Amino acid sequence: MGLDISFIQVLFGLKAQGVNFDQTVMLGQQGFHVDLVSLQKVFSQQKSLVNLPRAAEFLKSEKEGTERFIRALGSLSLDSIDISDFEGATHIHDMNQPIPVDWKGKYTCLLDGGTLEHIFNFPQAIRNSMELLKIGGSFISVTTANNFLGHGFYQFSPELFYRIFHPINGFEVEWMLIRELSVSGKWYEVVDPDQLQERVTLVNGRPTYLVIHARKIAERPLFLSTPQQSDYVRNWRDSLATNVSKIENTPKSMMKWIPEIFKSFPRRILFRIREIQRNHITSLNKRHYYQRTDLEVILGKKSAEWRNNGK
Repeated sequence: MGLDISFIQVLFGLKAQGVNFDQTVMLGQQGFHVDLVSLQKVFSQQKSLVNLPRAAEFLKSEKEGTERFIRALGSLSLDSIDISDFEGATHIHDMNQPIPVDWKGKYTCLLDGGTLEHIFNFPQAIRNSMELLKIGGSFISVTTANNFLGHGFYQFSPELFYRIFHPINGFEVEWMLIRELSVSGKWYEVVDPDQLQERVTLVNGRPTYLVIHARKIAERPLFLSTPQQSDYVRNWRDSLATNVSKIENTPKSMMKWIPEIFKSFPRRILFRIREIQRNHITSLNKRHYYQRTDLEVILGKKSAEWRNNGK
């Protein structure tokens, strides 16, 4: 887990966007995994920090490099949460369990550089992460998507985070990016499947990062309504509306057939879901992902501007 060159690029962009790093907490004690040449190149391109120390100063040790970098982004306090102290975390806590009450609403920024996929009780860990943030605070995660089998407990779907970081839970997704791990790997913005009204899928041959930036917009009870996959919800709603319409227009003499109609619901819904799966598994669907060629420029713009300029 830690900060690699991709995550460093993202954090520079977020700084330019105005993310508040004043009170930052990391999930796990993040390492600093980058070579000097790559770091120098990224430092020379960034415009968000004026008095940035020389790149070599960040490579003296992994722990010190991460802390120095986060403080360079404007952090006034920097904490880390881990299940043990073997990497020097400031707070020892098992994120499978609820966090202490006095930690809630304490931070302006939470960084996950690859911890959540290693925590068995993910629902509790993501709840903890959301509760740690103040209103206006940012959740920033670089986590595993495709081709990380065996790396952790989980590989994540974009849909999961779109449904979790929803206004009903007091959050909204600012943007979501995906990138293959290769020298020439390009950045793509991931479309919300609920807005697209179809599954957002990817079949590829390389390990792939998923990058999420979500912001806390209100203090609301979490998960009073359990997150559901959007295409299932849409199918349930559409199927119910169709059959209600049929029932309303059914002559009284036909009412005896109503039990048979309801018996067929599960079969029809399952058939439709399988049909959607067959039709929308693609290698890279342009309706699902918008290519971004210059990450630094992109992250300085709002999502609406990306869509206007990048299709």
